[in-house]
Amino acid sequence: MRIIAGAYRGRILKSVQDPRLRPATDRVKEAIFNILQNRVDVRGARVLDLFAGSGSLGFEAISRGASLTVFVDDWQRAVKAIEANARLLHCEARCTVIKADVHKFLSRAKGEFDLVFVDPPYDLEASESLPLRIFQRGLVSRDGILIMEHRAKLRIETTEGIECLLARRFGNTAISMLRRTMD
Repeated sequence: MRIIAGAYRGRILKSVQDPRLRPATDRVKEAIFNILQNRVDVRGARVLDLFAGSGSLGFEAISRGASLTVFVDDWQRAVKAIEANARLLHCEARCTVIKADVHKFLSRAKGEFDLVFVDPPYDLEASESLPLRIFQRGLVSRDGILIMEHRAKLRIETTEGIECLLARRFGNTAISMLRRTMD
């Protein structure tokens, strides 16, 4: 896993070797950030990386100028990998690492984020409703975007006031990008 662009371009991130993890491939990560560049300025953005794994998406955002990334994962090995990557990149001051179950985190989380990355395990129950919960908690800023990587067959729930900007498929993987509709 490597950083694709920005200040840390080409740097290799430490990853957790485990068959249960499915890190974002360089192809998918590059597609996400190419799509974002026309929709949101990552420079200065506040980022939330849920089910962060090794933090690949959040560190890519930091490399491109995000001011803060909050990484959330409940697996100790993933948390240690994120902390090691922050040290490796010397960006600890721009990282907050939280070891917590994402569902419990969402029930108490506060603040608004300009970018929210959601990359749950493919077999996680109720994955399709995660974006809706995140928007209802007010975690996505008015002009913010939520990007979810998910199984291609999964249909993401939306409601009035939330729109799917785009959905792209990469084999068995898909990304959906959502935002608030303007009032």
